[in-house]
Amino acid sequence: MRRENMQVEEFSEDKKEIFKTISGILKDKTDNVISTSINDSIGLSIKADTVLNKTIIKNSMGSSMVKLDFSFKEGFKGKMSILMGKSTVAQIADKMLMGEGDAEFDEMEHIDAIQEITNQILGAMATELTGVFEFGVTFTETTASVVEFDVIDPTLSEEDLMVQYSINILDESDFFFIIENDTFENIIKELTSFSEEENKQSEEQVELQTTEIGSNMMGSVSSGKDLGVLMDVRLPVTVELGRKKMFIRDILKLTPGEVVELPKLQGEPVDLYVNNKKFATGEVVVIAENFGIRIKSLISPEERLKTSDAWSDENM
Repeated sequence: MRRENMQVEEFSEDKKEIFKTISGILKDKTDNVISTSINDSIGLSIKADTVLNKTIIKNSMGSSMVKLDFSFKEGFKGKMSILMGKSTVAQIADKMLMGEGDAEFDEMEHIDAIQEITNQILGAMATELTGVFEFGVTFTETTASVVEFDVIDPTLSEEDLMVQYSINILDESDFFFIIENDTFENIIKELTSFSEEENKQSEEQVELQTTEIGSNMMGSVSSGKDLGVLMDVRLPVTVELGRKKMFIRDILKLTPGEVVELPKLQGEPVDLYVNNKKFATGEVVVIAENFGIRIKSLISPEERLKTSDAWSDENM
């Protein structure tokens, strides 16, 4: 059924939240990666998120543009693309190459540059999505090409979703993130399935624990001794500030004193792991001359049940 002129605000709350999460993460990572690469602010913002509108795209892009295609490699299935004006690509690429950003578009030189920076954006985005959705998400390498609107027009479906971003380098322009309807539906399906499976496992763990309580009470004397032994087991406790994927060429360029920026905002909670299992979140504090973590929240009892077997197997 065609959803003509349907806005994101008309989606169900779950779909709306997922779509806005994805578009927001892409905005943040694009802003961060491009600003860092060109050493300048780009004033990135979201102008609209809606179903695909060919008229808006044509009026903004003109007859010719750069199209960046990529797909999910892990986590979900489906295709996405970014449409960007040639002048915008030229400004970004020229400033990446230490220019003033006023170079004319050069397909041979600028396509590779925008393709590389898009791969960096997708790498940062994948890391963020993995944390938000709590399972692995990765993308394929980007394929970039110059396309004519009349050529891609038949491939654009008004059932697909688009986000219109505003970017300001030398002047303000727009670019578009397009996610195919089938891709978005796959995301919804996978997240729903994952959530249902998590709830089912939690219910089974709680039921198992309740069943075992009665029989365990009969052996409380001997089990108390065993519990005392268990209390003396040492478990490794680590705090993770963040993770980041880097190109090999960038890793080889690292020198003493260089800063590696992590995809985590200042003040954002850090994760505490016990025996490589997430146990709590908190904030970093300084105690005398040592760093510490102030616990802000613990994972739920149901989640903690899932870690108990791993602790026993690795340390008993």
